[in-house]
Amino acid sequence: MGNCGSLNVRQSAMIETWTDREIRHGPAGCYCYAPCVNTVHVLEMAEIKMFEYALLEDQRDPGNTKYIYGPQLFKLENGYQTLNQIQKMPVLDQNDYIVVTDRTGVKRTVPGPTVYQPTWGEVWTEVKEALVVQMNEYIVIKNGAEVENPIRHLRGPTKYYPQPYDDVLEDETQKKRIRKCHEVNDTQALWVKRADGRIYLIDRPQFFMMEVGEAIDKVIAKTILKESEFCIIISPTGENILKTGRSEKDRAFFLPPYHSFLLFSMGIHTEGVNKDKPLTFDRFSILPTYIPSQFVVRTSENVQVKVDLRISFQIFQPELYVVKPIDFHSQIRYWVQNDLLDAYAKVTFREFLRTYADISVDATQRSHTFFNEFGIQILDVQVINFVCESNETQKLLEMDIVTNVTKQNELRAKETDVEIMKKEKAIRMEQKDIEFQYAEKENEMALKKKELDVVLRQKEVELQIQEERRRMELTDIKRQNAVKEGSYEGQAQGESVKSFFESLPTSIPVTDKLQIWATLRDMERSAMLYSKVNDISIMPPGADIRKFSIQLDEGGKKAMREQPLLLPSILGYSSDQNNSQQHTIAGGTSVGKAFREKL
Repeated sequence: MGNCGSLNVRQSAMIETWTDREIRHGPAGCYCYAPCVNTVHVLEMAEIKMFEYALLEDQRDPGNTKYIYGPQLFKLENGYQTLNQIQKMPVLDQNDYIVVTDRTGVKRTVPGPTVYQPTWGEVWTEVKEALVVQMNEYIVIKNGAEVENPIRHLRGPTKYYPQPYDDVLEDETQKKRIRKCHEVNDTQALWVKRADGRIYLIDRPQFFMMEVGEAIDKVIAKTILKESEFCIIISPTGENILKTGRSEKDRAFFLPPYHSFLLFSMGIHTEGVNKDKPLTFDRFSILPTYIPSQFVVRTSENVQVKVDLRISFQIFQPELYVVKPIDFHSQIRYWVQNDLLDAYAKVTFREFLRTYADISVDATQRSHTFFNEFGIQILDVQVINFVCESNETQKLLEMDIVTNVTKQNELRAKETDVEIMKKEKAIRMEQKDIEFQYAEKENEMALKKKELDVVLRQKEVELQIQEERRRMELTDIKRQNAVKEGSYEGQAQGESVKSFFESLPTSIPVTDKLQIWATLRDMERSAMLYSKVNDISIMPPGADIRKFSIQLDEGGKKAMREQPLLLPSILGYSSDQNNSQQHTIAGGTSVGKAFREKL
């Protein structure tokens, strides 16, 4: 007898008989199966989410094995299928990548950003980060699958996702995969050894990236010469090339490949880490310089003297020196030393003390015949100091020097006194000459001053004459103008009176017309006067008006003094009734009344 069961929507039942397997999916409220069923398994359906996958194996037909991708609720199709564990798909960011190998063994690079959905049979690497190559950077890539050109260079800016079989090589010195391009500018260049073994100069300003097979042989700094400097370059053929700062095209340059500088020796280092090593320079100056030297000479009396020298010299013509370059430092020092050894060996010690400077000058003159053909000239050989090798001889020398110095000082003192007397006499003569010349100059100045005074007086008289003439002319002109003005004014007044009389009625007598004319003129003059005063006092006619002021006399007492009054004469009042500060008009309370009385 069989059995029954139930399934929900997310369940399945695997029924196994002795010969087969069967899958039944829910939902099922009741399902039955035969008694021959061996086992019944209730399975939960697999929920595969977004970006997830699972391996579905088929035991009956392995060729149907595959990946199942989400999102879905997966149901088994038959009883022989098995769903393995659900896994996450590889998620690649914008700088990520993976290398995938398919079932045939072919590899490929999958760059991000993406979510990689694998296919059954593929194998992939862990997520790796791409190389971001910036501007003026590059990487060296080695491809193991390439035979002819396995190495290549890739320059930025770029983002590089390594392809299968690619390996980005590290820099041996910096231990980094991303390498910096080499800067070439106005002060720095490169010697680059190429694949053919030849070295080239790269001096055009740029950020230089080496090609495959190239290597940086040397970083070259630009040689900049001062106007007084020069240098000598030795070419691969052994030719000496002169570069001088006086030439504009040779003043600044990069050393070409396979060329080297001729080094100038200036002795050895006396201190520091390079002590006792040669002191060399790749350039030299045409200005005067010197070499210190110290050696022992022997006089004809077998007196040994240790001499310190200062040998001043100059390479005055580099064009000659480049033809026959010599180690001038040692050659000059040895030549002067040999010449002075021979010269001092011919004189006694006493003669040495007296003539060592002259002998040095002679050595300087003799050196010209030898060194001038090399473009070198010894300017001076100076004995800075000398000391006897024997202490006894040195003591005698010091005593002799003290004696000679004392005598020389006394002689110099006498010579100085005589010289002072001579100079004083000469100064007095010059002073007298100056005084005589000064007197002559003063006489000349006085004479010139008198001459100028006479000339000035003459000019002043002439100017006064001209001024008087102009005044006379001005007086005549003023007189003529006054006559003309009086004539014009009289004519104007006459015309005015004539017009006034003609305008009056003919019935008025001439005497009354004249009285009217006079009264009008008096009113005009009164109006002009009244416009110039602040107040007016009007008194009746015939009033006795007096004005007194209180003043202090000589004794300090107050006294009253009468002041005259000034009244306008134009109204017919006498002068003893006038007042300069307060005008009083007798005859009424207003000016108009006085005029009416007059009329």
